Amino acid sequence: MTSSPAWRLIVAKYQDETESGGNHHIYYKLLNANGTPAANVKLLVDWKGRWLWDQPAVVVTDNNGETNSALWSILHPELKDGPYFTFVKDQPSDKVSGMGLPVNRHVNFLLTFQYG
Repeated sequence: MTSSPAWRLIVAKYQDETESGGNHHIYYKLLNANGTPAANVKLLVDWKGRWLWDQPAVVVTDNNGETNSALWSILHPELKDGPYFTFVKDQPSDKVSGMGLPVNRHVNFLLTFQYG
């Protein structure tokens, strides 16, 4: 049995405040099935508790298959309440959730997706 092609998370890396260089982002790298950069892929960044009038962020990969989105909301590690989740928009995709700024520390999440 084979699964249907989809964007699969193949690498997820967390950068704590000593590694993030003061940034507070989700950094994306998207690869085609053959490992080449995937340009013009839309990713949705949404968060729990978003007001209906507010819109989730949509970011688009460049020619290097890369894009990023800033994070602004705090998470409380003891509550495991990371508000952010993300996935490839309008295509089958793995979903990454639970992201945020632990106790308001500037951290990054580096996510690599590959189609296959």
